[in-house]
Amino acid sequence: MKKKIVIGAVVVVAGYLGATWYTGQQTQKYLTDKVAEANAQLRDELDPDVQVEMSIQDYQRHFFNSDVRYAFKVNIDGEPFEFEIQDQLYHGPFPYKAVAKGHLAPLLAYSESQLVETLDTAFLFGLAEPALPLTADSRVSYGGKWDSELHFADIVMNDIDVVRIEGVTTKLAGTKNIKDLKADVGIKRVEFVSVQEGVNFSLHDFATQITSTPNDEGVVDQQYSVSLGDMSIGYDVGIFPVMFGLVGLKVEGKDRLEGDLISGGSTTTVDSILVLKENLGQFEQTVSYERINQKALTSLAQLGSDDSMDGLAEEQELEALGAQILQAQPEFSLKPMRFSNAGGELRLDLHTALKSASADAKDRWAEYLRQFNTELVLSRGFAEHLINSNAIPPFMRDDLMRNFDLALQPWVEKGLLSFTENTYRFKADFNEDDQTLRINGANYSVQEVEALMNADHGRQTNQGVELEEQYDSIQEEDIEAVPSL
Repeated sequence: MKKKIVIGAVVVVAGYLGATWYTGQQTQKYLTDKVAEANAQLRDELDPDVQVEMSIQDYQRHFFNSDVRYAFKVNIDGEPFEFEIQDQLYHGPFPYKAVAKGHLAPLLAYSESQLVETLDTAFLFGLAEPALPLTADSRVSYGGKWDSELHFADIVMNDIDVVRIEGVTTKLAGTKNIKDLKADVGIKRVEFVSVQEGVNFSLHDFATQITSTPNDEGVVDQQYSVSLGDMSIGYDVGIFPVMFGLVGLKVEGKDRLEGDLISGGSTTTVDSILVLKENLGQFEQTVSYERINQKALTSLAQLGSDDSMDGLAEEQELEALGAQILQAQPEFSLKPMRFSNAGGELRLDLHTALKSASADAKDRWAEYLRQFNTELVLSRGFAEHLINSNAIPPFMRDDLMRNFDLALQPWVEKGLLSFTENTYRFKADFNEDDQTLRINGANYSVQEVEALMNADHGRQTNQGVELEEQYDSIQEEDIEAVPSL
């Protein structure tokens, strides 16, 4: 009986050793394949101005574990940055380091990684000393699922400038598909103070969660959330110090990516918007969009930064990208965007649906509209509350309030704005069939609206120049005291 037990034990041990040896081989193959796949997908997903390439610099496979070094080359707008990760892999099916930490399920591998000190990362080691700037624990299952916990050291620098980054946590999980990903990131505290530049920045209790799930047809569903306890940025420019802050930011949204097209929406709320430490109000916004060509839109946003392109080529590229965006018949809605304070509110409801049009219609904007509905509400008390706040120097307030009314009065006289109960209102609906706009209950042709807007543009431009000259004439000694940071 004893002999049978010994034989059985030997068989089990031999089987485990064989599985461990096989797992070591499979792990090396898995990592080599994953690096190649990641590089291919990064090339497809990232903007042309951003290049990221990873490689396995060294792989020393032992029986129970392997030592691996990865190299990463990053280039953003021509600025290169390189770093390396040293990884100690413990082979499955039951890596002893994972078992020691309570992970009892079978694994392909368990790894402990750390950032390597190189020329480009030496400054991080100096800031994090005596801790390591970045370490990570990762688990890879036989089915290809993986999860990682990244540990960032607190960074504190007290010199002429002050830098604090504390409580950074990151958890990642995914599968063989790089688009199948879940990320959970938190930052407890970030502070930066530059005495020489007069700049200060602080952030507390930041958290974000992102889940990306692809299906067999290549469609990717994403859900995300962002929360922020508070954030402030200040810039002391002497006579006009600036301090802007947010308290209680929350964002929740979801998207669906089908090829280059994205559809989805998000809701954003801010409990308090601060300027010079004074609460100017609250903000909320709900956005939805359908069939937005994000690739063309990104290229459109970058078009002006290409210095090698002449004016004609840029115009042609602009028309081509615009045609790509319109081909999908995109839709966009804001319901609502609302900024409110003790005096009232500024609220915008908007829905627009676009379409393609003939090549000769580029100067006839209405031909690109399928639907357009909007309503703007602006309380005079809302504007008055902002203008009388610490955000506006006292010597400017009377002129700003007077010019606020002067700027809007012609629109009221023409019927493009209504003014009742101390509130300005604008409501417009576009009729695709007869190409007319119904504004505040009255019908206008597109040509009538353009004529009204062009006529008013010249008057507003002249008024703006007069106001600028008026402010420029005010001498510094006449400016009243402005609250400091």
